[in-house]
Amino acid sequence: MTTLPNLLNKKEAEKLFARACRELKIDKNKIKDLVIYELTDGTRTSTDLDGWKAYFDGGMFILRLYHILSLLECRCSYVLTTGEGHKKRDNYKDIIESLNKQVEVYSEYVRKHNMRLKFIANVPTLARFSSFMRRLRDLEKESQKNSGFTTFVLINYSASWAIRSGALKNLPNANVIIKHTKGQINEGLWLPDKLHNNSFVYAQNGSVSSNWSDKDLVYLIAIALRSMTFHQGQQYKKSYKEGEKTKIRELREKKLYMMHKKLGKKCSKRVVMFSNVGPEIYEF
Repeated sequence: MTTLPNLLNKKEAEKLFARACRELKIDKNKIKDLVIYELTDGTRTSTDLDGWKAYFDGGMFILRLYHILSLLECRCSYVLTTGEGHKKRDNYKDIIESLNKQVEVYSEYVRKHNMRLKFIANVPTLARFSSFMRRLRDLEKESQKNSGFTTFVLINYSASWAIRSGALKNLPNANVIIKHTKGQINEGLWLPDKLHNNSFVYAQNGSVSSNWSDKDLVYLIAIALRSMTFHQGQQYKKSYKEGEKTKIRELREKKLYMMHKKLGKKCSKRVVMFSNVGPEIYEF
């Protein structure tokens, strides 16, 4: 039987987040503007877990991360569970088995916490998993009574399908992409017309719950927020104040600016974001 993981409480989440924001010199109140697109990866290589258990651990990473976002009064975020190309894998049944088991946990979660779930699923490609799809529909319906944080869950997703179906038409823009383990985003996983003014955050560590503490997750959120604030107003309509271009040129072109900062003594996580003058590497 699968059960809810231990979850951070609101008071401790706010305390950790306030501390992280002070260290990163950002306004914690801007969290309400943050919309993350979380691209999970590294579930098979980050622990010794095999089969469906590895993917289940990845699912609990998302539940804990988005639980904290909800506590911090963020409004919504996206998560990719499977892309359409994943169905070609020889272990695809492990992925579906994991998702099936996660339904039980998320069902318990939405009964106890104020989160809504919206499944963006390429239904025709999941026809052979009719029982699983029924459970997803029931879970989504069960969560609709809630009025808090909304998680948009992409299943068997592809950008071309999203364009054809209009599946993303009425959904919000995402302004920070978090990608784990690999510094790339497959074209098929893009969110068409929903990534304007976005920024990119790279997490070296895999998206598995057993490797991330609550504090780690809070610091990941805070770095994503710093990335968002650095890129607001930087695209399309950017204009420069007097002396700003000279300062940027000095830091980026002449000094090859790069920040490398440790946010603690014993670090087990590395996250990279990018400012308008160079990369920022954080370890915590």
